[in-house]
Order: sequence, then C-alpha cells, then structure tokens
Amino acid sequence: MADDKTRVRLACALFGGALVIIFGTAAWYFIKGTSPGYTGGGAASAVAILLVLALVVWRPALIMDDAPDQGGEPSTMRILSLAIVLTFCIIMLRTGWNNGALPPLKDESNWVWLITAALGGKALQKYAEVQQKTAEIDKSKQDPGKGTPPPDQAKGAGAGSKV
Repeated sequence: MADDKTRVRLACALFGGALVIIFGTAAWYFIKGTSPGYTGGGAASAVAILLVLALVVWRPALIMDDAPDQGGEPSTMRILSLAIVLTFCIIMLRTGWNNGALPPLKDESNWVWLITAALGGKALQKYAEVQQKTAEIDKSKQDPGKGTPPPDQAKGAGAGSKV
C-alpha cells in the first residue's frame, strides 16, 4: 500500500504545482500589476501538463493495457498517443492564448508525417509482438515438456491414485 500512498502524494504535488501557478500568477498580477515574466499561454500550458500528469500518476490504469491487479503493464502505444496529443494541445493552447487566434495547421503538413511515423512504427511493433507471442503459445502446445502442459495432460495417470 506504500506504492498507492506514494502515487497519491505525487499526484497531489503535481496538482498543487498547478494551483501554485494559477494563484501565483493571479497574485503577481494583482500585487505588481505587471507580467510575472512568462506569458499567460505559458502558464496555461504548464497547468494543463501538470493536471494531465497528475491524473495519469493518480490513476495509472489510464495508460495500462489491463487492470493493474490483472498484471497490466503500461502500454507504450497509449503513452505515445498521450504524449503526441498533449504536445499538440499544449502548442495550440499556448499559441491561441498568446495570439488570440489558433495557428492554421493547413500550412504545416510536416507534422502529419511525424505522427504517422510514430504511431505507424508503434503499431508495427505491437503487431510483431503479438505474432511472436502467438508463435510461443503454439510452440508450447506442441511441446508440452516446456512451460505449462495443456489441461488434458496435466491430470496424468497418477492423479486419481491414493497414497
């Protein structure tokens, strides 16, 4: 249970950091009447990143392929997707907040290739892992001496004898 307490403490620290940025920026504007040295878009994007990270730390099942109690592991595909989506959301939030308008993405077609390469490469890796795991399962069914034997062979001849 110490692991759960550590996760909750880290999530609360990240959430607290977001609150410090929000209220610290407001207090600075109120007391000094000037910008605190960073833009409102920068503060908004930092708060957004901290809140998303706090959510993922608090509930790690969001990035896992199965529930943690069922032996789930973090999914690289989910982490990669979250990172890409979060990056573009933060860029749009920061630019839109500072400029008062969202930047047009129609002129910048290079980012599509980056996303395609990242997600396509990960999908290919996942496909190869599934194929390898399927081959291992098929091999263990053919060679019952390795790994766990099939259920019909596990009972064996001496399973019902009394000692």
